[in-house]
Amino acid sequence: MIGRLLLVAVWYITGGVVATLYGEKKGKKVREDLEEVKWNSKETQKLVLANFIETHKNFLEDLKERVLTDENKDFFYEKVDEAKVLVKDYKKQGEKLVEELKIKWEGYIDTAKEDLEKLYEDKKADLKELQKEAPEKIEKAKEKLIAKFDEVKDKITK
Repeated sequence: MIGRLLLVAVWYITGGVVATLYGEKKGKKVREDLEEVKWNSKETQKLVLANFIETHKNFLEDLKERVLTDENKDFFYEKVDEAKVLVKDYKKQGEKLVEELKIKWEGYIDTAKEDLEKLYEDKKADLKELQKEAPEKIEKAKEKLIAKFDEVKDKITK
């Protein structure tokens, strides 16, 4: 809330400064003109709008004279050229980095492929070993199951 109030105060003061510096008519003259039109709604609006436009026209003309000098324009275009050089340099560095990453990536793909193939071969050997052992283990599990079944059957029938 205080921040908003402060912002309104700053804009109020700024508007007052701009009107004071760039308005052709001073406050007293504007009030006299308003008295002449007897605060008639349409005439008042025209008068206030004309004064507002004239003040801002003067303000913009002054800004144009002070800011848009040949010296400032040259300075601006010099900075634009410097910025273009920087952008071009960053672009070259970026393209170089992309190329390096592509080369590293290609090498990484080969390494990853080799690692995956090795892992597959290792696991393939483990699976073959498991396949060989599976029938024996299945047979042992089957025997144990039958033994338990017989044990439970004996307990039930006794």
